[in-house]
Amino acid sequence: MSNMFRLIAIVVFAGFIASVATPVFADDSKAWLKIISPKNGAVMSSKKDIIIEYEMNPGPKGDHVHFYVDGGNAGLMRKNKGSFNMTKLGPGERELTVKLVNKIHVPIGVEASVKITVK
Repeated sequence: MSNMFRLIAIVVFAGFIASVATPVFADDSKAWLKIISPKNGAVMSSKKDIIIEYEMNPGPKGDHVHFYVDGGNAGLMRKNKGSFNMTKLGPGERELTVKLVNKIHVPIGVEASVKITVK
């Protein structure tokens, strides 16, 4: 009988140690998104494609990102880190936005924007 109690004590203790020793990464459960380039205020050439570099963590509700130029949808990517090639944009002030969306393409409220000048 004492062996049975000893076994139960070991199992309970091992479970306690596992629960205490298991790391919990709070940041992994939070969705975030950032535009790496271009930087806000950048001046770009209208003769070249503009490449948006981004990085994100979709969190539990996000799935992929959508790209927008001046509010118009320009495309999507399904990678947590990458780059998106914009076709040549005409001259003027432009707002580039990346939005984190769910599997059915609905924004989840996480987005990043930069304003650039195309010459």
